[in-house]
Amino acid sequence: MQFKRLIVNENHRNFSGATPPILRGITPQQIKSITEKRKNRNYTVSENKMARRVKRPSSQPGPRQIIPIPDRPDDKYLTTVKGEIKRIPVPEKGSFNAGLIAFDDKYIMTYRPNEYAFSACILNKNLDIIKDSHYQFDITNCADPRLVWTPDNRLVMVYSSTEEVGARNECIRGCVIMDRNHADKFVRMKPFNISLPTIGGRQKNWMPFRHEDKIYLISSVCPHAIFEMKVLSNINAVCQKRWETSWHNPWFYKEFLRGNTNAVQLDDGNYLGTFHTAVRLGPSMHYYDNGCYVFEGNPPFNVIKCSNRTYLKAEDAVEPHVRKRNLITVCFPVGMVRDEEKLLISYGDNDSAVKILTTTVEEMLNLTVDVY
Repeated sequence: MQFKRLIVNENHRNFSGATPPILRGITPQQIKSITEKRKNRNYTVSENKMARRVKRPSSQPGPRQIIPIPDRPDDKYLTTVKGEIKRIPVPEKGSFNAGLIAFDDKYIMTYRPNEYAFSACILNKNLDIIKDSHYQFDITNCADPRLVWTPDNRLVMVYSSTEEVGARNECIRGCVIMDRNHADKFVRMKPFNISLPTIGGRQKNWMPFRHEDKIYLISSVCPHAIFEMKVLSNINAVCQKRWETSWHNPWFYKEFLRGNTNAVQLDDGNYLGTFHTAVRLGPSMHYYDNGCYVFEGNPPFNVIKCSNRTYLKAEDAVEPHVRKRNLITVCFPVGMVRDEEKLLISYGDNDSAVKILTTTVEEMLNLTVDVY
């Protein structure tokens, strides 16, 4: 019988020749060697702090470099704005990550009933679900529905999509879900592409906002990258990058700032936006912390203020996990509505419940410092 020789190095395992479906004939010494290799890939404890190993090419001599995993920041950075939080009892158990937008004296809320679809409902001023307003879209393989009204009264849902492209090529798509020129009800329209393949890389968390008679999308917080979107019809749109400006952020984690809610315009004409960071601590737990920032009310929309404290920290998530237990501690905002001095922020709690935080513009701005 001819055995295949197992090759083991620091970065990969493969077989010389064709790969057999089942390993046969491996000696006890080989099994022991493989086991030891696997043990060495686990997290190691050094000076009572968790540390992770960084992969290096197998040809590189010397020991692996060990980089300490960051601890949670000092409590002075982990704050929660004053306000009220209401859990929205949508019919689907484990729903999460809701978008929100004003609709006359009511609100339209879109959310994820599971990890692959979208639903919607209409809320009254007290944030109660209006009877018979529930609606389920036929969009699949989608995430985090953000909302924006066009100047001609069409409601566009902007979201991340892996449909037909896979996770590695995740892109941004849009869909008109209401056209008030015809009726004040949800409609099923064909989605359209927003981000183009020429952009490259995985695209997530683009945040819409409206300025005068145009719709813009923030594709990156730092640097601040802005695209302009033109909705040509209920099934077609074009999107083009317009500006990108650099700035130094004061956030306590030096991680990539990821987008959260749609931006809202303030009384002075500037805009309030939000972001989050996701940091892994220990073998698997990811902590999501949320901050806010202010950018100018005219192109190129330069960032002028940014928080150095959280308005919702990871530990504000209190719901029992329906999914991803021991993987995430997360409040994930997706929608924001300004009603004079009041702010409504819709979010998912531990990917397991839909909630709305009611706070004030002043509370959010008090977290910010000037940036350059």
